[in-house]
Amino acid sequence: MDTQIEKVQELLNRVVDAKAGFEVMVDKAEPEFRPVPLKFRETHHQHIQRISAIITAMGGDADDSGSLFATVNRTVVSLRSLVDEIDADVMHRVREGEDHVIEAFDEAINALNGSRHRDELIEMRGEIQSLLTETAGTR
Repeated sequence: MDTQIEKVQELLNRVVDAKAGFEVMVDKAEPEFRPVPLKFRETHHQHIQRISAIITAMGGDADDSGSLFATVNRTVVSLRSLVDEIDADVMHRVREGEDHVIEAFDEAINALNGSRHRDELIEMRGEIQSLLTETAGTR
C-alpha cells in the first residue's frame, strides 16, 4: 500500500508542478491564447483535489505543495514572457510538460492494479489526453 500511495503522491506532485506553470502562463498569455492555459490550469486544479482525496482514502496524507519544479515552472514561464510572447508558439512546450504528467498518471495507474481508485485516475488521464487532442490545432 505504501508504494501505491507513493506513486499517487508522485502524480500529485507532477500535477501541482504543471498547474504552477499554467498559473503564470494564464497571467502572461496573449489574449487569443489565454483560453488554452486556462483550460489546463482548471483541469489540473480539479485533478489536484481528486488525487488528494484518493491519497487520503488510501490512508495517506496528501501533500499538495508540489516539488521544486513548481517554482522552476513558474520561473521559466515568467522569464519566457519577458523575452517572448506567451502564445500558440509555446504549445510544443505545453505538450512536452503534459507528456510528463501523463507518464506519472501511467505509473500511478499501474501501481493501483485492481484498486477502486484506478478507474478515477484513468478518467483523469483521459481528460488530459482530451485537452491535448482539443488543442492539437493550436501550434
